[in-house]
Parts: sequence; structure tokens; C-alpha cells
Amino acid sequence: MTENFNAELSHLITRLERSKKRSMRDVLAKNNLRISQSLFLTYIEHHPGSKQEDIANWLVVDKGAVARNAAKLEEMGYIRREVDPENRRGYRLFLTDRGLAASQEVNAERMKWSEELGKSLSEEERRQAVLLLIKMESSLNN
Repeated sequence: MTENFNAELSHLITRLERSKKRSMRDVLAKNNLRISQSLFLTYIEHHPGSKQEDIANWLVVDKGAVARNAAKLEEMGYIRREVDPENRRGYRLFLTDRGLAASQEVNAERMKWSEELGKSLSEEERRQAVLLLIKMESSLNN
């Protein structure tokens, strides 16, 4: 069971990720964004004034990757960085109007994909699926 479960789970996760990427392709291309950059925008939209370290922890990436992406998103006009008053070496991140519009457009497409994914599930099955995924993800972080 374990070997088959592992292979099947890995295969299903890969197929779901590919499906999501296909669904997101047009909206990302329209906004000249990569999927990772869209996740930055989403996080900042829900947590205005975030520190780069907060994003690194949420995405489970190194701070250097966040700094590079933040600089690129600022250059593209999607975010603005302000010096952190509590730590003059750090920055707080905020969406610009352009960044907010892109984030909302990308998130609408992401939600549409999620709704399509779960349309054959009852509310209880959706809840169970999320709880199981959270449990599996937390086992990776321990």
C-alpha cells in the first residue's frame, strides 16, 4: 500500500500542479508575472506592510530569493518598498494600484480553478481534503 500510495500521490500532485499552471497561464502572461511572483502579490495584498522575511517564511524560500523578486516586482511597478522603521536595513512591502489589480485578477483565476477542482466534492469532503493536505504539509515541516 505504501509504495503504491506514494507513487499515486506524487503523480496526482504533479497532475494538479500542471492543471493549475495551464489555468493560470494566460492571466500570468497578461501581467508578465511568474507564478511565484503572483504568490508574493497575494501575500502582500493580505498582509500590507509585510517584511521580506515574512514572505520568505510563508513561501519557504530563502531571503535572497525574496529580495530579488521584490526588486523585480518594484521595477515592474507592482509593489513599493519602504524602509522598515524598526530595522533600517529591512523593507516593508506594499502593493501599488497596478499590483493590487494584478493580484486580484490572478487570485480570481486561482479561485476559479479551485472551485472547478472541488465541484464534485461535498462541503464535508472539501473540509476533509484541506485538513488532510494541511496534515501532510505539516509533516514536511517537522
